[in-house]
Amino acid sequence: MNEERSRRFDELFMRTEHGDVWVEFLDSVTPELGIQFAYARKKHGPGNTAQNPEMELLRKLAILMEEVGEVATALQGDPNKNLATELLQVAAVALMWYDSVR
Repeated sequence: MNEERSRRFDELFMRTEHGDVWVEFLDSVTPELGIQFAYARKKHGPGNTAQNPEMELLRKLAILMEEVGEVATALQGDPNKNLATELLQVAAVALMWYDSVR
């Protein structure tokens, strides 16, 4: 992260009247995201996740939308779906995709 972006990040997210709320939040979800990354790689194989820079963009979109669909199912009260877990999986897929294009 370059110096200007780092300074803006500090101004926008870290310095609040309640302390370093954003940093505390990221610290709390980072291990959970790591578990989701590992689960996706184990389930689908390391080259078959959105993190693969060679995967077609439409395939990555399909993976992300499938996870969004599971959020919708959880919102409809499906007892087999946990909303928090499904949202975490959406975030994990989005971050994997981001990692492949940055």
